[in-house]
Amino acid sequence: MKSFPFVVCLIVGLWVGYMFGINKPADSLTPENLPTAAQAESAASELASLRAKNLELSQRIEALEKELAVLTTAK
Repeated sequence: MKSFPFVVCLIVGLWVGYMFGINKPADSLTPENLPTAAQAESAASELASLRAKNLELSQRIEALEKELAVLTTAK
């Protein structure tokens, strides 16, 4: 009886893996699914936006670290 949960989990895991595999297309880059120029341009602009936001957040972290250093040395 101790191996029953293991066997059940194994069977359920295999079934779930099979269902995920059967629903996924085999060739994800067929000619119908290739990204268009507009999608590539959109992705490039989104990437540039994310890089700018990353730079802004990095600068904010540096400023907060400096402020924290000043506050800890003042005590």
